[in-house]
Amino acid sequence: MTINKSLLLAAVLVLSAQSCGESSADRLNLKQALPGMWITSKIEVTINGLNGTDSTVVEKVEESTWRNRFFVHPPEYYFGSDNKYRRVHRSLADTLISNARGLWNTFGDTLMLIEPDATYQYIVTKENEQIVFKTMVDWDGDGQTDDEFTSWQRLLRKMK
Repeated sequence: MTINKSLLLAAVLVLSAQSCGESSADRLNLKQALPGMWITSKIEVTINGLNGTDSTVVEKVEESTWRNRFFVHPPEYYFGSDNKYRRVHRSLADTLISNARGLWNTFGDTLMLIEPDATYQYIVTKENEQIVFKTMVDWDGDGQTDDEFTSWQRLLRKMK
């Protein structure tokens, strides 16, 4: 019997979080918290080993940077209570740039976003009134999944 590596990793992460002494009251209930419209208020990427060196570079994109530097609105996430989601990018003129669709599911503090051509997995925490998505990516395209990606989401509207 083969075990899906993503599901195995999710199970290990859930068990690890439970064994760290965190009470169930302290944990964020993602299934209840996510349904709604969220805007990406900030992204921070720590690029490790840039260009094959031992240097580290941190790139930050604040909410105002989306408009002033990239001339787009910050990305928006729509999480439905039916476990469907959309990630929308719009220009400043409100023209649709991209509209990714997929399914979402949670396993403890892990959020999985499943699209037809990709699957994303994040550890989610709450920071003040925002939720924070964290994962490892290959941001610099060096073939190593060693760059730390963090994205802060601010709730715009709760869905029933």
